[in-house]
Amino acid sequence: LCKILQLEKSPLIPDLIEDFQELGIIVEIDSDVYRAIAELAVKSPVGARALAEVINRTFKDYFFKLGERKLDLITIDRKFIEDPQGMIEDENQ
Repeated sequence: LCKILQLEKSPLIPDLIEDFQELGIIVEIDSDVYRAIAELAVKSPVGARALAEVINRTFKDYFFKLGERKLDLITIDRKFIEDPQGMIEDENQ
């Protein structure tokens, strides 16, 4: 699953980056992110489709909260993937 995310033809991560860029936010993605997403997705019975589910679930609330603040840069790392709600709360402090 990790390799699928990194395929040139896989739109999941590039689409995510584009979503942030449309909000004027530069995205840095830690190399560990691919493995973290794959580890969560492998727990799902739907196979590779779970990659999109993990990404959507992880970032849904975060994108909603972005409307409330202005960021120039975001770094997405393993901690972000594993606990997106915690990242939102950390930024509010």
